Amino acid sequence: MMLKNPPTKSCTIPQKPKKLKSPRPQTTNSIKSKLPKLPPTPTLQIPNQSLFLHKTPSTTQSSTTLIKMLDLNSIITSGGYDLIVLNRPGLSSLYKSLYPLSQQKILTDGAATRIRDELLETFPNYQPSLIIGDFDSCTIDESFKGIPIIRAEDQDYTDLDKALDMTIQETVIILTDFGGRLDHTLGAFNSICNQKYSQRKIFLYSKENIAFFVRNEARFKADNWKYCGIFPLCGKTLIGTTGFTWNMKNQESCFGGLVSFCNVLDREGSITVDKPVLMVFSNESRD
Repeated sequence: MMLKNPPTKSCTIPQKPKKLKSPRPQTTNSIKSKLPKLPPTPTLQIPNQSLFLHKTPSTTQSSTTLIKMLDLNSIITSGGYDLIVLNRPGLSSLYKSLYPLSQQKILTDGAATRIRDELLETFPNYQPSLIIGDFDSCTIDESFKGIPIIRAEDQDYTDLDKALDMTIQETVIILTDFGGRLDHTLGAFNSICNQKYSQRKIFLYSKENIAFFVRNEARFKADNWKYCGIFPLCGKTLIGTTGFTWNMKNQESCFGGLVSFCNVLDREGSITVDKPVLMVFSNESRD
């Protein structure tokens, strides 16, 4: 007799409950994709727009190398620099003479009025590349038709600060007269002292004087610019010089103490400093 196996009972294995996936946070792009598309923002068309792009000169040289040998006789005549004109009287003749040697010609707003009245009415071809400022001392008329006008009303910066930000060339010549409003002249010294210009050659220039900052060391050649002053505007500074009638031998200089001025450069000289100093050269002696 054969025995039959009992029927197999089927059992159901309970399944694990499925984990619910938390929704992914929406990314910025996914949110943007759901937003309605807006019409494109109109672009302001400015003539010669490349003039407005501030470009740091492509150089890896240090400020020491940039003015290792500074020939004061040829700075102006060599050309290739950007030219800025400040709001001072009597600069139109200098502007006219340097016009063909310079790249950009930038007028601060008050200078635009003076150049227009003193020069452009007779010589209309000496138009600037652009005019910049807060326009508190200038009214633009048809004399500057087609010239880019930049209104920069931030009162934390001077018109010179704003003009310097428009320059492109490594060398910049700023026309002024070193007279009249002393606060304006001191303000110009402060503008060119800015560390962001440490890799550039920036000069304040008039018929009688040329001023610039030396940040560590430099050598000079000068036949016409022989009278000199060295001013430690950044505090106590160790200064060493050669080639001057009265040289300093790594001596401390500061306002209220020892300052070298009414000095004379014997054609060639040098200077070393541990802080930036303002150097002012003159081409004539006035006692």
